[in-house]
Amino acid sequence: GFNPTTLVQTGVPNQGNFAFALTGGTGSSGDGWNLLGNPYASDIIWSNTGWTSTGVGNVIYVRENSPGGGFTWRWWDRSSGTGNLPNGQIPAGQGFWIQTSTSNPSLVVTESAKTNLPATSNNNFFRSSDGMPNNVLAIGLSNGSQNDVTYIKLSNNGTDTYDKLSDGVKNQNSFFNISTLSADSVDLAVNELSNEFCEKNIQIKLATIAPGSYTMQFDNSDKFNWAQVQLIDKFTNTTQSLTESSSQYSFSVTTDLASYAKR
Repeated sequence: GFNPTTLVQTGVPNQGNFAFALTGGTGSSGDGWNLLGNPYASDIIWSNTGWTSTGVGNVIYVRENSPGGGFTWRWWDRSSGTGNLPNGQIPAGQGFWIQTSTSNPSLVVTESAKTNLPATSNNNFFRSSDGMPNNVLAIGLSNGSQNDVTYIKLSNNGTDTYDKLSDGVKNQNSFFNISTLSADSVDLAVNELSNEFCEKNIQIKLATIAPGSYTMQFDNSDKFNWAQVQLIDKFTNTTQSLTESSSQYSFSVTTDLASYAKR
C-alpha cells in the first residue's frame, strides 16, 4: 500500500566495490532480465563512471507505482545521459532492472558511483546537466496529466536492427505508451541507429492509448544530427517539419484503429 512505513536496517553497510550476481542472456530482446538493488546506504548514479561491466546493456529500468494503482516505467541510458529516471539516480535500497546479452556477464559498482544529489521525481523527461547531445532526439507524448517519452540516437556504431547493448526495449506503462520500432520490429524506448544515411524513416508506435487529445513534443529536433526532421501523419495525410519554433504536434485519437495503430 501507500501508508507511511518505517524500516529499520541493521548490519554492516556495504563499502568498496560490489559485484552483482547476474543471469546471462542472448541477443534477444526477451531474455537476460536481472532485478538488482542498490547495495549501498547511499544513492548511486547509473553512468559510465563508477561502474564496470561486460555483456550488460546501457539502459536501466525502474517501475514507479502510483497511488491510484497504475505504474510508470522509468529508465536511464548511461551512454547519452538521457531518460525519464532523473539523473539516472538510484536511491539506497531501490530495485532496478538491467538486461544481459552474454552467457557470462559481469557488473561491478564502485564507491565513485555514489552521490549526495537530492532525489527528484516527476512525470517529465530528463537529460544530463550538460544538455542533450546533438545526436539525440527526444519524443514526448502527453495528454496534459500523464507523460511518456522515447529517444532516438544516431552514432557511428548504431544499427537499424535491435542491439541489446545499445538499445533499450520499451516496457509498457499502465497508461499510454510511445516507442519507436527497430528495423526488425522491436519496440524501443531507446533506439540507437546508424548515422550514415541520406534519408531514414523511423516508425513511431502508440499503444494502450485511449481516445482523447494528445501532444507530441520533439526535443532537440532543430539540432538533431543537423538533419531536417519531418513528422508524417498517415491518418490525416499531413507532414510537419520540426524546428525549434515548431516542435509540437497536437492530434486526436478516436475509436478508429487507424488513428493510432501504425499512424
